[in-house]
Amino acid sequence: DFPDEIVAAVRLTADAGTAFLDIGRGRFGIVHSVGDCFLTRIVTPQDVTILDAGDGNTVSLRLADFTWKGGRFRFASATDAQGLLKALEPQSFGGEAA
Repeated sequence: DFPDEIVAAVRLTADAGTAFLDIGRGRFGIVHSVGDCFLTRIVTPQDVTILDAGDGNTVSLRLADFTWKGGRFRFASATDAQGLLKALEPQSFGGEAA
């Protein structure tokens, strides 16, 4: 859906149902399988209304987008889950000065 975007890193959920694509400048592409179709979004930390870590491998997020609210995503790697969690925290994009 966004052919001009360049993907720097991919975080794939353990069930391979969702991919989070780091496309730079604090933005992430999301490709989520819905039956035989794919839902795609570009999100920033500002689009995330709720962000929560479950266990070490799980991230739950809720988006402000009324057409798809997000969900609970389990990764095979705690590194991927924690990296996504950190990247989507509001202070990670245009953050506050320390």
